[in-house]
Amino acid sequence: EKTMLMMMDNNMKERSTEGRSDAFFYFTNDLRYMVKTIPAEEAMFLRSILRDYYHHIKNPNSLITKFLGLYSIKVHRQIVNLIVLESVFLTSNQIHQRFDMKGSTVDRKVLSEPLERASVHKGVMKDLDFDGQTISVGPDLRQKLVAQMTADCQFLQAHNIMDYSLLLGLHFPHL
Repeated sequence: EKTMLMMMDNNMKERSTEGRSDAFFYFTNDLRYMVKTIPAEEAMFLRSILRDYYHHIKNPNSLITKFLGLYSIKVHRQIVNLIVLESVFLTSNQIHQRFDMKGSTVDRKVLSEPLERASVHKGVMKDLDFDGQTISVGPDLRQKLVAQMTADCQFLQAHNIMDYSLLLGLHFPHL
C-alpha cells in the first residue's frame, strides 16, 4: 500500500484507453508502473484466479502482465476498482515501436500508410501495422520464447481468458 500511495502522490499521467473497455490508465512519471480502472466483474474474476496467477507468475520468464495490486476506492459515492501493473516495457533501451498484438485482423490497423521498417512511431500500433515485418532472435531464444508463450497460453486457456494481447516493443540500436 505504501507503493500505491507513493505512486498516486507522484503526479501520475492520465490516459484514456483506445480500446473498447473505456478504462483509464495512469502512469508513473518513470513509466515503471501503471494503474488501470477495471469493472467490478473483472476485479472479482482477478480475485478468483489469484492463487493460480501467483503460482504461474512466479516464473520470471512469464510474458503475462505482472499485477501488483488490486484496490477498490470510493470516489463521489461510487466504487472504483484499480489494478496496479508493472510496465511490460521496463527497459533502459528506448522503445521505438509498440504493438498490441491480438492475433486477429478485425479492426487491427492504426496506420493509414505502411510503417517504415526501423522508424520511430509514438503511438501503439496493431497486428496489421506489423504486416511484412519479421523479428530475428536466434534458435535458442526462439525456443525459450515459444515454450514460455505456450505455458502462458495454457494458463490463459485454463482460466477461459480470451481477450488478451501480446505487447511487443521494438528497439532499433542504430536509431
